[in-house]
Amino acid sequence: MDSIGYSDIAVWAITEVTGLTQEQLQSSSRTFGHVIARQIVFEYLIGKGLHTIPVGRIFNRHHATVLHGIRQIHDLVRFDRKGGFIKYRFDCVVSIFEAGEEIVIGTA
Repeated sequence: MDSIGYSDIAVWAITEVTGLTQEQLQSSSRTFGHVIARQIVFEYLIGKGLHTIPVGRIFNRHHATVLHGIRQIHDLVRFDRKGGFIKYRFDCVVSIFEAGEEIVIGTA
């Protein structure tokens, strides 16, 4: 990856999709929106080959929390429409960004 790493892309994409700030993602909040946002990023970063310890550090979490989050997100996106939609939008934004295309978020 260029000067922007996978973690930067993931954090940027999830903040665009959810409207949360990076500080909110790193907070100790356990609300549904915060938790699912972190879990989506966990899954993406692990999928890109990062290890659980550095991924956990990005969000001030223990590596076991990252592992648990990945297991949780798999079930959540299958059974929760809102969670599935957030994950779908995140995946779309990231894939467009990785393809080098211009991204427009929101409505015109």
